[in-house]
Amino acid sequence: MNMHKQSTMRNFFGKYNNFVLMLLIIFFLNAVGVGLFKRIRIDLTKHDAYSLSKISKKVVRNLADPVRIRVFFSKNLPSPHNDTERYLRDLLSEYSIAANKNFKYEFYDCTESKGEDNEKIKKNIQTASDYGIYPVQIRKIEKDEVQLIKAYMGVVIQNGDIIEKISPLESTARLEYRITGIIEKMNNKISYLIKVPGKINVKLYLSSSLQMIGPFMRINGMGELPSKIKKAVEAKNQEFFGKLQFSHLDYTVNPEIEKEVDALALRKPMWDSFIDQRTGTRIQAGSGCAALVVEHNGKTEVLELINVINMPIFGTQYQLEDMENIGERLKSIVDSLLAINEKIAYLEGKGCVSIDTVPDNPYMQQMNPNAQAGEGANFGKMLGENYNVERIKASDLTADVPVLIIAGPKENFSEYELFILDQYIMQGKSVALFMDGLEEMAPPQQQYGYPQPPTYRPLSTGIEKLLMHYGVQVHPAYVMDKSCYEQINNPQMGKQILYFAPIIQAESINEKLDFLKNIKGFITLKISPLELDNETIKNQELTVRTLFSSSKNAWEMRDRIMLHPMYIQPPADSELKQIPLAYVLEGQFNSYFADKGIPEKDTESDAGKDNNGNKDDQKVFNKVTAQNQLIKKGKPAKIFITGTSDMIKNNLIDTAADGPNSLLVMNIIDYMYGKSDWAVMRAKSQKFNPLKPYDDKGGVLEKLFTNRSRVKVFNIVLVPVFVILCGLIVYRNRQRRKREIMDIFM
Repeated sequence: MNMHKQSTMRNFFGKYNNFVLMLLIIFFLNAVGVGLFKRIRIDLTKHDAYSLSKISKKVVRNLADPVRIRVFFSKNLPSPHNDTERYLRDLLSEYSIAANKNFKYEFYDCTESKGEDNEKIKKNIQTASDYGIYPVQIRKIEKDEVQLIKAYMGVVIQNGDIIEKISPLESTARLEYRITGIIEKMNNKISYLIKVPGKINVKLYLSSSLQMIGPFMRINGMGELPSKIKKAVEAKNQEFFGKLQFSHLDYTVNPEIEKEVDALALRKPMWDSFIDQRTGTRIQAGSGCAALVVEHNGKTEVLELINVINMPIFGTQYQLEDMENIGERLKSIVDSLLAINEKIAYLEGKGCVSIDTVPDNPYMQQMNPNAQAGEGANFGKMLGENYNVERIKASDLTADVPVLIIAGPKENFSEYELFILDQYIMQGKSVALFMDGLEEMAPPQQQYGYPQPPTYRPLSTGIEKLLMHYGVQVHPAYVMDKSCYEQINNPQMGKQILYFAPIIQAESINEKLDFLKNIKGFITLKISPLELDNETIKNQELTVRTLFSSSKNAWEMRDRIMLHPMYIQPPADSELKQIPLAYVLEGQFNSYFADKGIPEKDTESDAGKDNNGNKDDQKVFNKVTAQNQLIKKGKPAKIFITGTSDMIKNNLIDTAADGPNSLLVMNIIDYMYGKSDWAVMRAKSQKFNPLKPYDDKGGVLEKLFTNRSRVKVFNIVLVPVFVILCGLIVYRNRQRRKREIMDIFM
C-alpha cells in the first residue's frame, strides 16, 4: 500500500515537475526583485522627470533629525488633481528610497461623503484642520453637470517642532523643488537657531487707552490682544527653540515708552476730546499704539496691528489685524529677521528696474490704493521665495553678500561707486547684469496732429567701461530676428511680426550647461548684441560661456531705430547671422583701478560718514575690501551679462513663476550663486516642449516632424491607416493559418 502511494506521488510530481519548478523560479525572482529593484530604478524620460535630483537625494540622505511628511488629500478628484496625488505618491516613494531612517511619510484620506459617518476620515479631517489645512472648492463635471465640491489638497512637512505646509497643492509644477527646498530650509533653520545668541524680543506696544477708545473706532477685542499674542508666541516658541521672549509695553502707564514708539515710527491713532453719548461722560483727548515689534541683533521688524483704511464715502475706517493667523505672521516676521535664506543683493536707484510689490493684505491695499507694483514685481516676488533679498545702493555694497543683481540702470555711476563695484568683484563675488544698450526717450510733441514714435539713444552709465575692461561690450543696438513673436490684435488685420521680440529656440541654447538642458525656448525683448574682446579675455585667462544666442536669421538695428512692425524690413539673407545674447565670464579678473588708484569718495554720498556725520573714506573702503589695500587681481568670480533688462520685467516673468522665462532667469541666478544642482532640479519641471523649426533642407522625417500641419495629418490620418493595415495583415495571416490546419485534418 505504501509503495503504491509513493509510486502515485512520484507520478504526480513527475507529471507536474516542470510546473512546480516554474513556480519556484517565479517566487525566487519576485523575492530577489523586491529587494533589488527597491533601490535600482530606471527612468527612461529624457531629463529624468520621474527620478529625484542629486541635490534631493543628498538632502534626505543626510537628514540628522526626523522629518515627517503628512499628505491630506481627498479621493476621486477630477483631473488634473487626481494626477497631482498620484505624482505625489510616486515622488514621496522616491524620497523614501533615497533617504535615511529619519524620513517618513503618510497619506490621510480626507474624502467627505454625504450620508456616511466614517470616524477615521473625521479624525483625518480634524488633524488637517489642526495643521491649518482647509478644504478648497474645485469644479467637477459629471453627467454633463458642473458641480462644486470640497477637496482637501495639502502637505505638511515637520522637522521636530518646525512645521511648514503647502496648501492648497493644485499643481505638480516645481513640487520636488519646493519639498526639497523646505526640508533644506528647516535643516538650516535648526542649525541657525542653535547658534543664535541671546533672545529674540517680541514686544507688543499696546496702549491701554486704546482699549477704552476701541469701541468708538469700531474695533472690538482690544483687551484680549495681550493674551492672544502671548499665547501665539508661546505656541511658536517651541519651533524657535525657546528663543522668543514676549513683553507687553504700555506708554499710557509708562510715558518713557512713548519715546521708543516715536523712535520706531510706529503708527499712533489720535483723537480729540469728545462726550460718550451713551453714558454722558467725557473722553479725554489722547493717542494710542498697537504694534508688534520683533528685535534681534540690532535688526527690527514691525507689524502694525491696526490697519487704517481711507474710504471715499465712509471716511477713515479702522481694522484690527486677523488674530487667527497672528502665529503664522509672527513666524514669517522672525524668519525674515533672522535671514535664514541665502542673501542676495539687488541694486536700488540709478534708474534700475523696480521690484516693489503691492502688499497682499487687502487692508493695506485699501489704505494705499494708488500703490503700483514695480516693473519687476513678479521677479522680486520670485526672488524673495528663494533668497533673502537685500536692497542696496551703489555706494553701500558690502562683501558679505555673494551675488549682486543690477538690472537696467539708467543713471551715471561715479568713479567711487564703480570702484566699490570693481572691488566687490575682486573679492570673488558674482554679479548678474541685465544691461540695456539703448535708452528709450519720450516721444516729441505731435506734428500735424499725428503722434510721434519714441527715440532711442546709446546708454552710458559708467558700468560699460568696467565691462570693456573685463572683456565684454554691450552695443547700442537692438537684435532683430525672423524667429520672433507674432502678435494678433485684430484677426481682420492679420498678425504683426515683432522682430524686436526674438524667440530663442532649443538649438540656440547652450545645452552643455546642465541648468539649461531642459529649457526648450523662451522669449526676449529689445535685446542688445554683445561683443567679446578676445585679447583681453585671453590676457586675463578668463573662461567664457555663451548661454544663448539668436537664430541664424538675425540682424542688428543700429541707426534710425523704429520699433514698429510696419517699418521693419529684414535685410538680404547674406546679411543675416547668429548673434550671441548672453555670456558668463568666469575667472580672476584684473581690477579696472589697478593703475588708477583709489578714487575720491563722493561728497554727496553719506556712505563712509561716521556717527557724527564726518567723512571716513577708509570705513567705506573696508566695507568692500576688508583690507587696507586695493585689490589688483581678484579671486575667482563670475559675471553674467545680457543686453536687456526686459528679461526680468512683468511682461516676460509670469506671476506663477513656472514659465520658461521665469525658470531661465532663476536658473541663471542659482548658477551664479553656485547652486547649479538646484537649478537642474527646477528645470526638470519645465513642460514647454515645442516642435523644432521647419527646415527645408532637412531629411524626409525631419521635414515631417517639424511641420505642424504635417504632424497633425500624420497623427489623425496616417497612424489610424497604419493600424488598420496591420490589422488586415494579422487577419489575413490567421485566415491562411486556419486554411492550412483544415487542409491537414480534412
